[in-house]
This record gives sequence, structure tokens and C-alpha cells, in this order.
Amino acid sequence: MAFKVTLDGADKGVKFETKEELINAMWEIYKDKMSRPDFEAFIQKNIQEV
Repeated sequence: MAFKVTLDGADKGVKFETKEELINAMWEIYKDKMSRPDFEAFIQKNIQEV
């Protein structure tokens, strides 16, 4: 099973093998923009299991 995050209403996204891998990779992009709890809530709203 893989996970995908789609942001800003885009129809495409990057696929990751695990949810943890997705969160850790995306955190590197967002860590200077928001707190970790806010980031995790944000990702949970935009994650899809594929």
C-alpha cells in the first residue's frame, strides 16, 4: 500500500511507501513555515491512501 499527498487542489502527487516516509519528507519542506503539530494536521487533511 502506498500513500500520496496532493496539495493546492492538484490532481497529481508524490507517492511514498509509508505514511511516516511521506510525513518526514514533507516536513523538510514545511518545517520553517509551521509547527510540527500544525503540519501533521495539515498533512492528514491532504493525504490519500493509494
